[in-house]
Amino acid sequence: MTANREDQPLALDNPSEARRLREALDRAGYDPGKIAALLKIDVADLRMTTLCAPGKERVLALRHAAGEDALPTLVRLFLLGVTVDLDTARRALVPSSPHALLVAGLLEERDGGLAAVLQLTPFNRLLLLADPVWAHEIRPKHVVGVGAPSLNLAQMTVRRPVRRTLDVGAGCGIQSFLAATHSEEVVGIDRNPRAVNVAAFNAQLNGLNHVSFLEGDLYAPVRDQRFDLIVANPPYVISPGSKFLYRDSGLKGDEIAQRVIREGAALLDEGGYLQLTCEWTHLTGRDWRERLAGWFEGTGCDACILRFTTVGSEEHAGLWLRSDPHVTAETFPERFQAWTDYHLSEGIEAVSDGVISLRKRTTGPNWLRIDDAPQRLEGCGVSVERAFAAADFLTANHADDALLRARLRLAPEVRWEQRLKPTADGWEVFHSQLYLGTGLAYRGDASRQGLALVELCDGERAVGEVLSRLNAVAGQSLPAPQVLAVIRQMVEQGFLVPVPDGSPRPS
Repeated sequence: MTANREDQPLALDNPSEARRLREALDRAGYDPGKIAALLKIDVADLRMTTLCAPGKERVLALRHAAGEDALPTLVRLFLLGVTVDLDTARRALVPSSPHALLVAGLLEERDGGLAAVLQLTPFNRLLLLADPVWAHEIRPKHVVGVGAPSLNLAQMTVRRPVRRTLDVGAGCGIQSFLAATHSEEVVGIDRNPRAVNVAAFNAQLNGLNHVSFLEGDLYAPVRDQRFDLIVANPPYVISPGSKFLYRDSGLKGDEIAQRVIREGAALLDEGGYLQLTCEWTHLTGRDWRERLAGWFEGTGCDACILRFTTVGSEEHAGLWLRSDPHVTAETFPERFQAWTDYHLSEGIEAVSDGVISLRKRTTGPNWLRIDDAPQRLEGCGVSVERAFAAADFLTANHADDALLRARLRLAPEVRWEQRLKPTADGWEVFHSQLYLGTGLAYRGDASRQGLALVELCDGERAVGEVLSRLNAVAGQSLPAPQVLAVIRQMVEQGFLVPVPDGSPRPS
């Protein structure tokens, strides 16, 4: 990247040129499957930074991407950051042209050939420009591509059809473009003007005319508007100072997460969801759950916090400093000390990360659920919606007598896993477990009584009758409070699903 590249935005005044570039890329087969096959790697490895750093992976990638056909040429140019001679680039870019992309700011002349200014990575059916990982320096306005936080948020997002979606901390636009498939209109906001420009070009490249981007701090440009879905991947890292716009908020501790929640809740239409990926602090002498509960008071929202990891202050500093290319072996001790000193001064003993989901509901008292996230399989948006429905049911049926009258059925995603080992008398079960086969894949031990419980929950019997029959199976009177506690947990985690009142009983 040239020294002043941050101040040279991509041209947005000729959308037809973005369409011609997309036609060239599609014609060449610039998609995840074909590129992975060309490079002889897994599709998931297309985002590996090692493809662009000196080492075996890059050497092999360059060898596999040799040749003058369109696909290997475009892979070398846009994915691997290799300078390509003019004639080879011209043939690969038809119906676009090197001149047009030079004018647009996507290419630059370098070493007697052409080089890409931005990296172009395929993601599902999307093509996403972002600042290249082959650059030796990450600048404050660096625009990141699809990383782990983006994937976590995308995986957890509720994907129901909506009228308007807001993407806060849009970056290269990934959340906006995913939401575009189920939204009539999407607005993305980022405080980084470079990100706004790159995301707008990405919208043109992907032909998404109902997606727009605005520059601003959090919700500033849309405070008088309302949305059905808000997704937010803000600069949430709890770090000293503010070095990178995409990473550091410049606010103390986890204040950025609190602002996203409290200010965003006011912009939600009734029934709308706000989902964010973030970090939060564990302060010395305070229960973090009680502290986070205060974030939602007065928002008119139900909330579900799913925690992914918790690390101590020193481990947190090491994780983020090792991912900073500016930190060398010589500068690491000083930066590490500054990071941990900041945490100590703020009373931070540990940091958690995860996804927080809110739903606007102004009728009746709101609830809060806090849980450790289980294994996540494929898209979890449906699981998140079901978790809200389950919490609604449990809140409405918090009294034992109400729960005893309810009907429950086994969720169709439930699976039963057994493992056996050989013994002198044959096979013996040493592991028996129920688990959910999609989404939030909770797991639970499947004892004989537990299996009998879920088998009796057939959607026809009320829980009270299930409890009576379970006592018959067990040959004893099981303590009702403990059994009901198990049932509540199985509803909360999605193993058992409430049958609505008035629904026909199974035949």
